[in-house]
Amino acid sequence: MKGMVTLTIGTLIVLVGLYFLIDGISFVFVSEKTEGVVVSVYHTARVSVPTIEYRVNDKIYSYTPTANSSFSEQEGQKVTIYYDTNDPSKARIRSFSHLWSVGLIPSVFGGLLILSGVYQIRTKRVLDISKGI
Repeated sequence: MKGMVTLTIGTLIVLVGLYFLIDGISFVFVSEKTEGVVVSVYHTARVSVPTIEYRVNDKIYSYTPTANSSFSEQEGQKVTIYYDTNDPSKARIRSFSHLWSVGLIPSVFGGLLILSGVYQIRTKRVLDISKGI
């Protein structure tokens, strides 16, 4: 029973991770790259959250990601961003962590839970067989 619970939870977590990976891939396909400028960076003890301005068709947009602990750029620095061509107000910083970590982390963690669940089920079956159950 324990192995099935672990397997089920792992599968659900992988599905969530895959959703975010597919969302990132589809965003990259409908987006264009442009240069943005960091206009401010909000620092806390654990995260640095930048606000980036970028121009599309002579209109200036502002983008602030939800949070990012690995952001190291300072005010005035240029960063490459992707923006949605259908809605230029939607953007993402062109970096591995901004595009892929939200999907990869749960996918890997869920995959490990799936392996653990399979191992638990397999071990229980081997023990049951050896006991003659």
